[in-house]
Amino acid sequence: MLRSRKLIFIIFLTSTGLLTVVMVFWEIRGTIWTPWDYPALVILHRAIVENQAHLLEQQFTRVWSSKAAFGVLVLISLVLASAAILKRVWVLYVAGAMLAGSLVVVAWLEFMRFSLFPIVCLGGSFLFMFCALLAGISIAAAKEQRFIRILFMKRASEHDVAKLLAAPERLHLEGEEKNLTVMFADVVGFTALTEQVPLRILKGLLNDLFTEMTDIVIAEGGLVDKFMGDMFMAEYGALRPAPDHAERAVCAALKMQRRLLDLQQQWTRQGLPSLQCRFGINTGTALLGNMGAREIVDYTVLGETVNFAARLERLNKTYGTSLLISESTHTQLSPQLFRTRLLDRVKPRRDATAINIYEVYGDLATYRSKRDAAYYQTYEAAFAAYLEQDFSCARTKFSQALACYPNDPASKILLERIATLVANGVPEKWDGAVTPASL
Repeated sequence: MLRSRKLIFIIFLTSTGLLTVVMVFWEIRGTIWTPWDYPALVILHRAIVENQAHLLEQQFTRVWSSKAAFGVLVLISLVLASAAILKRVWVLYVAGAMLAGSLVVVAWLEFMRFSLFPIVCLGGSFLFMFCALLAGISIAAAKEQRFIRILFMKRASEHDVAKLLAAPERLHLEGEEKNLTVMFADVVGFTALTEQVPLRILKGLLNDLFTEMTDIVIAEGGLVDKFMGDMFMAEYGALRPAPDHAERAVCAALKMQRRLLDLQQQWTRQGLPSLQCRFGINTGTALLGNMGAREIVDYTVLGETVNFAARLERLNKTYGTSLLISESTHTQLSPQLFRTRLLDRVKPRRDATAINIYEVYGDLATYRSKRDAAYYQTYEAAFAAYLEQDFSCARTKFSQALACYPNDPASKILLERIATLVANGVPEKWDGAVTPASL
């Protein structure tokens, strides 16, 4: 709205300057009168002389009726209302300028035809409606901007909020289906901590953790959705059009993990317990918009994409991992950017399609010890053999992976599954997927 007013002001100054330059040019030539001024003055003078008697006697060839004037007034109101519906100040200004010019032209033409046109009545009505609609748009825009600021000021970057304020029509508060990436983060063992750590201290730890997480989410162009006790939810690609929203989400999760390590060292020095986090990330279509009661709303997302992201976060506990992503997220990551491994194939429901889930255990810049390298390479080879139903090779490889990390839940789960398949036989339509109890 402010930009529109500035634009109108600039146009006004520019046109005034151009007219001044033209007048100065004509004055340099000895006169400010153009060749077209004299015929216009002659016509005006003749019209005044011819109409003088009629004006004195208040006699006209035609006097506009009340119905005709009312019809023009209805037309003016419809044009102004149509312009105001768009909620664009500059559109209303343009419509107002065109109507004002039209009223002047019609009044002049009617005067030349000895016809009495109600210019004062219609002009005053036009001016009243124009000012009222302008004030209404300004008030509505101010309320809309205030609502946007309250809704997003602490949840998104200032750049994103400024863009929404400049073009609020981009924000579909009623709800829209959008492709985005959802992230869930949860504190490990929070229930046990509440029984061991004073709540005031635990609250301070959570505040420190969530403050750092919020900063990272916003820096990566994400939207902070909500805090649910010890759980944190965010979306990427919700407000800002970003084709790499999946990559941004994974990058943010890794940054959070690194920042958490710094916080853990800080808490240890202070004699405080350390918090750990698990992350689940999924990409897909979700319904984005305002949800809640009539007076209490929350801008959030709904859908299976959100549900599966939450399930992935819970699956970390089953597999002993800290960052799991879905197949749809993995396919949108740039190659050779993150260190990932195909962890397992799962089904959200028994009748659902199998979905690959991946662990992200760093990026290429992350240091990886020889034991880590040996473990992940062995596990990937073991899982490939498992999918090919080469259970003997898979069992050997998973055992080697356990030799690197004896308490690795993922290798133990696959070894138990292989034992069951060998004992009971492979199902006819086996695709390597299971439905974990934690889903």
